[in-house]
Amino acid sequence: MRKIWLLVGALGCSDAPSDAKPTKAAAAQPASKASPAPTSGGKKKASKRTKKAKRSSGNVPHTVQNGLSKSDRDNRMIARCSDGNIVFDFWQGEYPSPVVQLDQPLRTTVRTDPCGGTVEKGCTAPAGLYHPWAQEKHQPGPLEFAVRTMPETWRLAKPFSIAGTQHKAGTTVEVLTYLSEGYCTMSIGGLAVEDMCPGTTDDTVWKRVSPERSVGVQLVKVPCAGGSSGWLTVDEAFMKQPGVREGEMQSYGEVAPAR
Repeated sequence: MRKIWLLVGALGCSDAPSDAKPTKAAAAQPASKASPAPTSGGKKKASKRTKKAKRSSGNVPHTVQNGLSKSDRDNRMIARCSDGNIVFDFWQGEYPSPVVQLDQPLRTTVRTDPCGGTVEKGCTAPAGLYHPWAQEKHQPGPLEFAVRTMPETWRLAKPFSIAGTQHKAGTTVEVLTYLSEGYCTMSIGGLAVEDMCPGTTDDTVWKRVSPERSVGVQLVKVPCAGGSSGWLTVDEAFMKQPGVREGEMQSYGEVAPAR
């Protein structure tokens, strides 16, 4: 009997320190059993959450909701972007370029946000001439044109008149976008005006504050086959794609398909 009680006591002692081990194993066991059960569903949900997080990231350029003032809209602005870019509803330049000509429908990629963003989709763009000056018979359907630009900041080195109003030295002027023939849309104290761009007048007047920006990016909202639409970036890379060629710029306000 003494041997039996000793054996029971020994077993009881060995159970005490291992008490935590079974608890951990028990905690891990349901997790390992639970993970195979919703394998496909669990992974899909996680994937969806990841995509949403990517789209809403502050590092991804996107349209700032309710970011436009009445003055912005009056000056044809359609979006302010989270990265500082702004979007206007026209193509900039005296002779806006390029003249995009598709002789056949083109399978390409468009974005749902003119600011860029991560949401892109395939689109079959119909044949036609893509340009603000194209005649309706040459266009593939209703099109929306836009330019995305990064504003530049300048400061007046001495008193100067802009759009008929005299401004004192030290006034900060934000150049929003180039228009044509040396004119720009500028913002002074939140008020948008149009006048000759900095650098086109007396060089002693203007002092650049921000770095020089790149030229604007021309965009066009195209109708995709199937009824959807999206913003197409019309840049050098796009124009080099097979199936894309440049139409003819005939004169001011007139373009035509290339022969």
